Amino acid sequence: MRQDGEMRTVHSVVAEMIYGERPDKYNGVRVTRTCDNKACVNPDHIIIRSSSEIQSEAFLDGRSNSKFTMDEAREIRRRYKEGSWGIGTRLAEEYGVATSTIYAIVANKMYKDRTNET
Repeated sequence: MRQDGEMRTVHSVVAEMIYGERPDKYNGVRVTRTCDNKACVNPDHIIIRSSSEIQSEAFLDGRSNSKFTMDEAREIRRRYKEGSWGIGTRLAEEYGVATSTIYAIVANKMYKDRTNET
């Protein structure tokens, strides 16, 4: 969105309104959500964390800032390969992601599987 002639994310503007602090990712202050919905701008879900806190939380949770584990990505690739017409759309609906995300996983552009590399 544009605010005072400057492009900003809605999440950043909401966080500044809530906390009175302007998040600055270049100084290690990030806006994140308590839910997994990247489009969510519910003020109750917006939080400010340091980059190190976010990384620590992701590490302790056993996941990165990713929606899928590598095993899940491999399963998506396997099911896509074995599936019929429309499988990409069905997988996207099942996993609650955009079809483009499924196609990026299948094309090994996201969640790159390096187990077969030499």
